[in-house]
Amino acid sequence: MRRTKLFKFLLIGGGIFNILVSSMYIFPLGAYVNIELLSWLHIYFMLEGAVPSSSSLHGLTMLYLNGFGIVDVCLGFLLIYNSRDILNRSGIAFLDAIARLLFAFFMIESVLSEDVSTIAIAFAIIEIIFASMYIYLIWLLKLKVW
Repeated sequence: MRRTKLFKFLLIGGGIFNILVSSMYIFPLGAYVNIELLSWLHIYFMLEGAVPSSSSLHGLTMLYLNGFGIVDVCLGFLLIYNSRDILNRSGIAFLDAIARLLFAFFMIESVLSEDVSTIAIAFAIIEIIFASMYIYLIWLLKLKVW
């Protein structure tokens, strides 16, 4: 019973994290502000790599960022929806975990090969932690260890 509550808490937390982090990217002004914030953090912590300036965000790049924001916010709401019936909707959390692992892999690969700011490593670690917890708890759920 405690693990079920923990799993619900993690699904809701992951959903809220997705919504809060990505909702800024839905609108162009929010994407500009977010990129400026990341740029400021990059400079403040004297990190390696580069963050694109917000003035370079236009056209197709902005469209991709807005699309990413919309999709990630929808995934956040799906995780919250998933928390209401974990047993029958565990596939949602599993697919989210796979997507988080892929996203983390590409963030790390971008830092290593594309001169992206090392601040992306912090986001990759968060994604890996959420994915690992989801996969582990789904595994326990399927083994009926609850």
